[in-house]
Amino acid sequence: MSDASQEVPEKAPNPYYFPNVYGYRLYVYGIWPIDFWGGWTKESNFIFDEDIDTEGACYFSRRKYDAMLAQAKLGATKVGWQGDIREGPFLSSMPDPPDSHIVIAWKQDNGGLTFVASEAKLPWLEEHCW
Repeated sequence: MSDASQEVPEKAPNPYYFPNVYGYRLYVYGIWPIDFWGGWTKESNFIFDEDIDTEGACYFSRRKYDAMLAQAKLGATKVGWQGDIREGPFLSSMPDPPDSHIVIAWKQDNGGLTFVASEAKLPWLEEHCW
């Protein structure tokens, strides 16, 4: 596993790729504004493993999410995030057989620019990166 304080290059490409963060990969995209968040779940409404009594009902822990969000924010600063959040973070699930992965997104206030972090590569977003 990589150290949480892993340095990001000064001029990171967009999207930025962390090859091995907390034992998984992470892609961070800086894209043009998203104004429709249908199908996404607010962080405050997401149910993490620790909140469920039923074994196997959810496969995403709060600890992993917190680590992923911290790393996503670090990567987002390298692709243009100015540190504020107008909307989000939002979570969604992305199928990546044999698993599903969580995708985290948020919108900054300045210009409404949007940042998306995913364990799976989202190549269709690359044409929307600035």
